[in-house]
Amino acid sequence: MKVEPRQVQTRVRFAPLDNPTPVGPWQIDAIPTSIHQFGNDRNGMLVTLLSGFPFPVGGAQVCKIIVATQSNELLIGGLSSAIDVVGLKFQGRDQFYVLEFSANQLAQAPVR
Repeated sequence: MKVEPRQVQTRVRFAPLDNPTPVGPWQIDAIPTSIHQFGNDRNGMLVTLLSGFPFPVGGAQVCKIIVATQSNELLIGGLSSAIDVVGLKFQGRDQFYVLEFSANQLAQAPVR
């Protein structure tokens, strides 16, 4: 068996998120937790971003990436612990379903 190394390329960088709480640093990491192709032209991607500690409620989000321009835009905000997303077409409209493992991580709130 022969294994060939693959070329690694950075397509998009995510800026740190502002920390709205008085706990921890003033900026926190934006941590990608899933990535999926989306759109008819296969030029779009959906990325879920989990916020780092102190995991503020409303700090996670879903971004839409345009591969050709290496740009990203906020698609769904106000989430708490986004770990996956699926985008579907329903009656000609885009519909998104997001999985979160907690509504408030530090309070040990349940999944939603």
